[in-house]
Amino acid sequence: MRPVTRLEEVALEAGVSKSTVSRVVNGGPYVSARARSAVLAAIDRLGYRPNQAARSLAGNRTDCVGLVVGDRSFDAGLADLLRGVDTVLSGLGLRLVVSTGASVDGVDGVLRVGGGGVPAGVPVVSFGHAVGVPYVAVDDFSGGVAAVRHLVGRGRRRIAAIAGGGDVDRLNGWYRGMGRAGLSADLVVRAEADPASGARAMSVLLSSEPGLDGVFVGSDVLAYGALEVLRTRGLGVPSDVAVVGFGDLPSSSVVGLTAVRPDHESLGRSAAHLMATVLSGSPVPPFTLVPPSLVLRST
Repeated sequence: MRPVTRLEEVALEAGVSKSTVSRVVNGGPYVSARARSAVLAAIDRLGYRPNQAARSLAGNRTDCVGLVVGDRSFDAGLADLLRGVDTVLSGLGLRLVVSTGASVDGVDGVLRVGGGGVPAGVPVVSFGHAVGVPYVAVDDFSGGVAAVRHLVGRGRRRIAAIAGGGDVDRLNGWYRGMGRAGLSADLVVRAEADPASGARAMSVLLSSEPGLDGVFVGSDVLAYGALEVLRTRGLGVPSDVAVVGFGDLPSSSVVGLTAVRPDHESLGRSAAHLMATVLSGSPVPPFTLVPPSLVLRST
């Protein structure tokens, strides 16, 4: 059986002193962001488990972090998100308490998905863009760039974009990708947030540009409508028109949609690391963006 990792091993792995590791583990001050990041990474790699009793005696702390799920925006990746959060928190000797929609009490900090109650005076880290608190979010811009890169790599040159109202960063990434490829970014149709709107947008594009051979769609839901129109008109996907969605919802694998996939586990890990920094009293960045990946399928 592998011997229990000691504080000294974590210090050696991170390249810092034992006292620095102790301050990180116990939420102490006077630790640089770089040193803290190195210690947290070393704790992850070595599977270090701090002594819970010693930590609790060090201050008025419960060593619990709450996760409040106030909406369903992360439903498709919630299990992966929780896995990422718990991996980091358990490595720091912290316990995760999950609440669906209601407030959670008796915790040192709260990770918030959407709305939900938060006890007064308790630090908060949000999933998704938030105002006034640190947050972690998918790097939508880089996802849009990656989608265009994929389409260009398949030889597509007349590439359109269908974007919903909340897809601003994704669309800006599409613009950047098109610019880098030296392609005209004139085929853009705005849509609502349902398949029927995606279908209408696809019909508009096909009517205005017969040579269309690629489409980046700001969400999988919109892409489902776009795919239906392409099938109805006898156009092959991706042979005639290659389509890339955004979200990689469970049903996207059923319809064979290539999509940009948020890395929910990395989002969870990043949020937990951010919360550990908040609880330590160290300076906290206002946000952390997590790059998505591209899931390739043949529709």
